[in-house]
Amino acid sequence: MKCKLIIPFIAGLFLAFVTIAEARQHRLVLNMHHKVYSSIIPRLKSSLNLKKEIRRQYPHLRLQLKRAELNRVRLVAKSLLGSGRVKLKAGSWSSPYKRVDGDPSDFLSNANNSYDKVNFYVPNFVAHRGKWTMKFKGTIKVRRIMVNFETRRRFFP
Repeated sequence: MKCKLIIPFIAGLFLAFVTIAEARQHRLVLNMHHKVYSSIIPRLKSSLNLKKEIRRQYPHLRLQLKRAELNRVRLVAKSLLGSGRVKLKAGSWSSPYKRVDGDPSDFLSNANNSYDKVNFYVPNFVAHRGKWTMKFKGTIKVRRIMVNFETRRRFFP
């Protein structure tokens, strides 16, 4: 008789503390308007905070970026001398520097075919909550950045 009463009570306690999470995938395109970043020229920025840029360009979304998990970033950019480098840092994870191609004669052009595409994939097993920053080496002109991430919404039963 006591066993019949205890089992539903324990099951109710367990369900009271379990949270159900719903994941939502987001894909945002950040238009950077051919902004130039440089680690060589002192008056230009050499890094970009992606979360701040998302909030600046999409203020109406009101996304919970504190709990967001970054999946992929695609950078459309070109470097002045063809040897620019960029890396992505997401929380405690950091990618190696990747090369951004370019040609000095095409740097002032805004033609689509003069830009290089650099992809960053964030592994699922790393803790990548926190700041999302891109660090630039060299002089790099950024056209747009595509950011794929997911947010989790928690429900309490």
